[in-house]
Amino acid sequence: DMKATRQGKVVTRGYIDMKATENGAELYLYGDIVDDELTAAYFGGHCPQEIADFVKGLNPNAPVTIYFNSPGGDVFAGLAIHSVLKRHAGKKTGQVDGMAASIASVILMGCDEIVVNTGAQVMVHDPWTCAAGNSRDLRAVADDLDNAKESLLDVYMGKTRDGVTRETVADLMSAETWLRGEQAAKYFVLDTKEAPAVAAAASTMFGSY
Repeated sequence: DMKATRQGKVVTRGYIDMKATENGAELYLYGDIVDDELTAAYFGGHCPQEIADFVKGLNPNAPVTIYFNSPGGDVFAGLAIHSVLKRHAGKKTGQVDGMAASIASVILMGCDEIVVNTGAQVMVHDPWTCAAGNSRDLRAVADDLDNAKESLLDVYMGKTRDGVTRETVADLMSAETWLRGEQAAKYFVLDTKEAPAVAAAASTMFGSY
C-alpha cells in the first residue's frame, strides 16, 4: 500500500538480493518497500539506504536489471528509491516477475526499459494513509495526499505513451487499476515477455488496497 505516513507495525515476508554479474548487476525487489534500515532489519522489506549503498558500489555506467515482485509500501521511500535508480547512469532494465504494485510501480518507472512477464501485473492507485486528529488535521492530511498523488503522477507521466493524458493516469489511480502486461502497454512504454510470473508476494499491505 502507498502510505504518505506509516503507523503501526509492518509485518512482511520477502527478500532483497543484490549481486554483481559479468554483464552488470542484478537487484531483486521482492517484498515491501519501507522507509528505514531499522524497519527493514526487524520486519523485512527494502529501504532507500540499502539501494543507495548498492548503487554506490557499482561502476557508474554498469547496466542493472531490477526484478520486481512487490506489493508496494511507503510512498516517500519508494520515491527515494526511484530517484536513486534514475540517477544511475548505466542502463536500468525493470522486469516484473509477479507484480509491481502501488509504490513499486513508481520505482519501476525509473527503469529505462520495462518488461512485464506473462501473467505478471502492474497496479496503480491513489496514496493511502492512516490519520487521526481534529477536522483541521484531517483536512491537512487530505491535502497532503492530493500533493503526494501529483508527485506520483509526475513520475508516471515520464513513462507514458504518446497521447496518454495526465487525467487518464489519474483516473487509473483513482480506480485502483491492476494491469496485465498487454494492458499496461496501452498506457506506459514497456514490453511484454513470454515467461511465467512467479507467485504473489505475501504482505499485510494488501489489506489497505
